[in-house]
Amino acid sequence: MASRGCCRWPCGPRRLDRHREAKIKETSLRRYRKAVQSFTLWLAECEIWPSGPDQWDDALVEWKNARPVAKSEFEACVAGVEFLFPRFRGKLSWAHAVISGWSVVHTPHHTVPLEYRPCRYLAAALCSESRSKLAFGMLLQRELGLRPSEMLQILPEDISLPEENGSSRAAEPRATIALGMRSGTKAKRPQAVTLRDPLLIGLLRWAKRTCTQGQFIVPYTYESYRRLLMRTTTRLGLNHIGWTPHSPRSGFASELIASGADFVAVREAGRWLADSSLRTYIDLARVASIATELQLSGLREALDWTDVHIVSFFPAARAQLWECASSRVQVEQVRRPLLPAVADAEPETVSEAEEPSGLSGIAAQPLQHRRGRGRGRR
Repeated sequence: MASRGCCRWPCGPRRLDRHREAKIKETSLRRYRKAVQSFTLWLAECEIWPSGPDQWDDALVEWKNARPVAKSEFEACVAGVEFLFPRFRGKLSWAHAVISGWSVVHTPHHTVPLEYRPCRYLAAALCSESRSKLAFGMLLQRELGLRPSEMLQILPEDISLPEENGSSRAAEPRATIALGMRSGTKAKRPQAVTLRDPLLIGLLRWAKRTCTQGQFIVPYTYESYRRLLMRTTTRLGLNHIGWTPHSPRSGFASELIASGADFVAVREAGRWLADSSLRTYIDLARVASIATELQLSGLREALDWTDVHIVSFFPAARAQLWECASSRVQVEQVRRPLLPAVADAEPETVSEAEEPSGLSGIAAQPLQHRRGRGRGRR
């Protein structure tokens, strides 16, 4: 052991250790940096130079009161300061007390559930805009309760089709999708989900065979997914409902609970670690109100039609739908004029300012033009 006089640093240089940096994901690190950067710029403007945890604690609360800071931004900044200065953890008592009090008066925006039939309706609308890969991804997300990040990070090598896992001749063919093979999951290990829906197994086969190795089967980012979903719901007059990329996962949980499924079984199927996390996704009252609103808005016929003819919106995948043929799922040509569901264009190369064409007839009419048409029908 080196003598004390040979040490050039009395305690060691202050640096971010690589093992501590590996503790969080890159997305969380970027979030911390963005929040802390705003805070440090404010410190420079006000010429405040905190030197200890008490002064940093005071400065954080003062920054929150001096600037229009959102609750999530303030929480990210406090977490970022504690991440950069590990010895501050547990010593920013005022900032944490402010967060605790803010949580009492804060009204969170919960995810709006996307049910099975409206999900197929939106998927049909995305197909008519030549977004068939994204439409398939949303259907897959709704069927398995996937997080948006899990759905968008599936690679061809993560998929095991029925002909590959030996279940093609079984009474109920199944496909397996591995999750978290590169970024990890909250369970600290790779997970897997089993797909048994005949239509989605065929679409999964089509998606796998139409992309190269190393390319995501749904070639979109979260932001492009959110933007396209908002644009589609706006075109259909449904943007006031507030569906987001997390809505299919919420609809998965809400409809299972509404159908009488066991709470623990739903939690295991959706891979939620805590009961409280699952309860934030379940909203049976919102599911009922959305169903009633769509019924009274004259959308029942359009929802029924797209539910029955959803296969026809994926003509490029028809040769891969083996399970649909064996299970006698209706596959027929669409009888209404629709835009052809051509291969997906890259999101970066398609102009977002272009006015999209979509479903024709009753399915394409904005919601405000359909008010009252469904009253008294059937």
